[in-house]
Amino acid sequence: MRLEWIALALVEGVGPALFRQLLARFGSPREVLHAPIDALIQVPRVSFEIARQIHEMSKRLDQLQEELSQLAERGVTILTWYDDAYPSNLKLITTSPPVLFVRGNVLERDAYAIAIVGSRQASFAGLKVARDLAMAFAERGWTVVSGLAAGIDSAAHKGALDAGGRTFAALGSGILVPENPQLAMRIERSGALLSELPPTAGVSVPNWLARNRIVTGLALGTIMVEGAERSGSVHAARNALKQRRMLFIVHWNDDAEGHAGNRLMASRATCTIPPDASIVDQLIAKLKGHYERMHLT
Repeated sequence: MRLEWIALALVEGVGPALFRQLLARFGSPREVLHAPIDALIQVPRVSFEIARQIHEMSKRLDQLQEELSQLAERGVTILTWYDDAYPSNLKLITTSPPVLFVRGNVLERDAYAIAIVGSRQASFAGLKVARDLAMAFAERGWTVVSGLAAGIDSAAHKGALDAGGRTFAALGSGILVPENPQLAMRIERSGALLSELPPTAGVSVPNWLARNRIVTGLALGTIMVEGAERSGSVHAARNALKQRRMLFIVHWNDDAEGHAGNRLMASRATCTIPPDASIVDQLIAKLKGHYERMHLT
């Protein structure tokens, strides 16, 4: 059952929504993989090509099992929705990945997490704010989540690590080929790298955008440090709102193009915050209340 679950999740075109739809129609991943193509294409949004790929995947389960054994030897853990270690915040979103590839470890305490997002072409001030915020949260025992990209993401990860804290990186690539490999190794020792993609998948804009929902879904709230109006940062902020997570937008009090996304999203945020770590304790109080609403009611 576990092997078939992973196999179905790795079929190109079978995202979380379609995965659930196929389970509802056929009952189990095994039944999906062995269903006739004619039956598969009766499911809405299953094209002939997706049906063909599902059929082909059913023929290579032995090969997949060998590949999974090799991943385990390289320290990769695989989590599904039904595993206790699957991140509890992420499990609550409707688009949670059926399978996560993990390097590092996921702890129960990581539910107390804040996501920090922003531009790859970050300003010096933005980098400092991301680092200071990450350090402040990490010093208070919170896990810092970001996407391992250059700029704000890397500053946030480094801030958490330098404070002796934990950090998660949701990858826009496969688990074996992370961006920023030196930083990835540090994160693996003090948190986790996580990816829903096939282990050797390369980076791409669609992959980066898709992983944004994982960045925000792992956390109770998201801080947008800086971003242009049409940016991945705004995309991540909108994901946080769709997931009913708290959203904090850094207020820069300027007209810089690189902060246009902040101005765009400010009115939709839980609140705006100053470009420093001065109100982290107030944010944590809000986030703890949100945790109780999410998990205890």
